[in-house]
Amino acid sequence: MSDIVMPSDEMMRHTSMSMSSVSWFEFLLDEHKLDNHLQQQNPDPSPCQLIIQFLQQAEAHLAASTALVREIPTTPNGQNDSRSEDGNMHDKLVVKESKKVIALKLLALKVAAHLNWNLNILLRNIPVALLQILLNELMRLTVDGDIEEIKSTVSDYNSISEETLFSLQLFHRWALLAVVRDSFPRRPIKSFVQVQGQVDPAIAYHALNEIIMRNLRESTAVSIENLEKCIQCGRVLKLPVSKCFPVLSDNTEDFSLIWDNCVTVTPQEYHCQLYYDLGTFFFYQEAYTQAYTMFKHTSDLIIQVDDPVFINVDNARLKGYHHGCQSLQGVTQQEPPEKVTLYEKSEACRRNGFKGIVDVLIEDNLRQELTMIYRSELEDEIGTKGDSLSEVYVQVSICNVVRGVMEGKALVSLLADVIEDADPQTIEFLIL
Repeated sequence: MSDIVMPSDEMMRHTSMSMSSVSWFEFLLDEHKLDNHLQQQNPDPSPCQLIIQFLQQAEAHLAASTALVREIPTTPNGQNDSRSEDGNMHDKLVVKESKKVIALKLLALKVAAHLNWNLNILLRNIPVALLQILLNELMRLTVDGDIEEIKSTVSDYNSISEETLFSLQLFHRWALLAVVRDSFPRRPIKSFVQVQGQVDPAIAYHALNEIIMRNLRESTAVSIENLEKCIQCGRVLKLPVSKCFPVLSDNTEDFSLIWDNCVTVTPQEYHCQLYYDLGTFFFYQEAYTQAYTMFKHTSDLIIQVDDPVFINVDNARLKGYHHGCQSLQGVTQQEPPEKVTLYEKSEACRRNGFKGIVDVLIEDNLRQELTMIYRSELEDEIGTKGDSLSEVYVQVSICNVVRGVMEGKALVSLLADVIEDADPQTIEFLIL
């Protein structure tokens, strides 16, 4: 990796507009430089600028080392298009990733991990084409099989590895959020310098982004189903951190990712994020009832997360989505029913011929909400109803005696008076 190639004119048209104090290749020469750089308060270049530079240089070096059977047009991201106009493959590429290309991609992933894989930051600052390359590289390192095939199908989230689970949920969340973001007018990300006589790379990237966005829009149903399956599996999530990705050096012959450094994320926390992102997409689709359900789940879960390490939910925006769903679709929040007091229950029993009053008084013996004065009035009133409520009267009297004893009052003599002439049903009630 000592053969550092300075950017040629072809590469320069992909470099950042800002003349940063640190060049991308310096991070290849010092394994500690990236960590030290990212710890600065306002690093220049910024983390997202570094991701852009690392990926652009990786793609440029990869394109330069690609051997073709015959010349094939190159896409703006440095990859070769081996399809004819009818979409059929007509050439085979012989591609070998050099150590430098691998090292640059690992550096980009390392920076993304430093940003905690925050899709809001990544979507806002990195072009869609490059962000897709970043996520594809993460999947290539974590997924067994053809990643293009896996992205277009619904995976079994109960059997895949923890690393695969993370990369899949991240990709499908990005796919939906990218579609939402693309629907709003915004200023394009300015990250390129145009070289005289060359096609403006911003225009070229715009065309490539359109192709990517069309594919993402066509596969939203697959992404939704994948995220729903991810929630249903209920497994913990392993969050790759910066230390999971090594910095390659000249002496590195082989490398392995250090997944033991991953941080564990509880199902409640990442489900909260998935519900929020699904709700955002459903809101964009004007499916307000579904969106409301997702945002309700988000609100219920977010209060259960004491020390978040992964989620990035804007509470103010979440409340705004709640109100928006209610006003746009007439969705009303189902408030929990108000708690009925024992007094209200008792009065309802009184109006209904004192049916169920004994159960209310037994419950009150535990909760002690009703006053003894009120309970005595009930007992006296029932005593005036004659033989029809004689059994209820005795049971109410016993309940009042028990309540009095629980308050420390010596009412044993009253209890003896009550049961002196009691029938078997009353004795059984007292024993129970």
